[in-house]
Amino acid sequence: ESLVEVPQPADWVRSLAISPCGARLVTAALGTIFLWDARTGQQLHRLEGQLAVISSIAVSEGGRSVVAAGIDAPMIHVWDGVTGRLERTLLMDKPVVEFHLLAEGSRLVAASD
Repeated sequence: ESLVEVPQPADWVRSLAISPCGARLVTAALGTIFLWDARTGQQLHRLEGQLAVISSIAVSEGGRSVVAAGIDAPMIHVWDGVTGRLERTLLMDKPVVEFHLLAEGSRLVAASD
């Protein structure tokens, strides 16, 4: 096994997740998410949205989708992991404390206060 280091952003990493296959890594600092190639440490995308404090992130199999929620806003963002484009924003009743992306990557479950 090998350890790949990724450059530290200016802010501390608040959350991280790795794809089920181990090919992609996502890290979150204040308001910004980075998608990395987990094998080489190369940054693939810098994802920005309307979240200031990211509470939970996930990446689907092969990095096709990146999902994030924040405790400061009642929404979940979904980015295309290939293009880095924001695909959709799911509006929630309350800020999301945590969520889990199901294995196939097409569904998620979320919890809020």
